Amino acid sequence: TNGGGVEAGLGAAKRAIEKIQEAQVEVGGNSPIANFLRDDATLAIVTMSDEDDQSDLADDVLRDYFFSIKGFNRPDRVAVHSIAGPVEEACQTGNRDAQPGFRYSRMTRETGGLFFNICETKWQTLLRNLGIDVFTPTTEWDLSQAADPGSITVRVDGIEVPVSSTNGYT
Repeated sequence: TNGGGVEAGLGAAKRAIEKIQEAQVEVGGNSPIANFLRDDATLAIVTMSDEDDQSDLADDVLRDYFFSIKGFNRPDRVAVHSIAGPVEEACQTGNRDAQPGFRYSRMTRETGGLFFNICETKWQTLLRNLGIDVFTPTTEWDLSQAADPGSITVRVDGIEVPVSSTNGYT
């Protein structure tokens, strides 16, 4: 409430990621934040603001930067989620109000994220849905080379799963 008047959550997310990348290179991975970005994890960015994003960079530049973190061939590994002012209805709840979060809304659509209304008075459902989306387990992995089908065994709870497109794995 006492900070500057420019709210730039998307730009702040970009700067935070850049700091992590710098720590990975400069400190050689010995910084506490160096392992924050893992190759095997989805990058979930969560922004919250009662004003639209005022970052200096264009939306396309920010979106493409976020996608570049996991590789442009894996846009499904990046999602920007936003809790911001609604863009299709007024936001007034008691003595609170918020400006429409147009840039946040666009970024969530373009990255497959979720957009939530900051004016909601009860956040239980909002936070549950956000948690479910952010912590959904990975069901697909990229291999560094082709696998030898004869060398693969899949087990779930100790029980071997057969090769099958209808009741097993492929």
